[in-house]
Amino acid sequence: MSSEISNLFDGDDAEFEQAIVDIEQSLKTLKQRYHQVKQDLQQQAELKGQFESLEQEWQTHQQSELEKELINLRDQIQELSIALESALLSSRDFQRLFWKGIRQGLLSEVFWQIIRFGGLGIVIGWLLKSYSG
Repeated sequence: MSSEISNLFDGDDAEFEQAIVDIEQSLKTLKQRYHQVKQDLQQQAELKGQFESLEQEWQTHQQSELEKELINLRDQIQELSIALESALLSSRDFQRLFWKGIRQGLLSEVFWQIIRFGGLGIVIGWLLKSYSG
């Protein structure tokens, strides 16, 4: 048993140390992302509260300044929502989702558009050729 354990450590120490460094870096990145998400959620809640109170005020006094501020708050809330959604996914997740979307959505959609309009173009071309000839 002890020989098996010593064999584990006799191997490539540099590779093991690099793996530890990678894990520590991933943990540090995860902690930073977690704190950023917490801050963004808190800021989003505050902005939503401001938006709701301004919206009530705007309904009683429809002023252009209030409307501009409402639009500004709505844009900030939207940006935070996007930041929160993207902060929860790693670059590896983005790549996986991108290629999955390409395979399932875009390629099938493009394929059927090519079939539909390409076939329609052939039929129209054939009809024009038969009427002109």
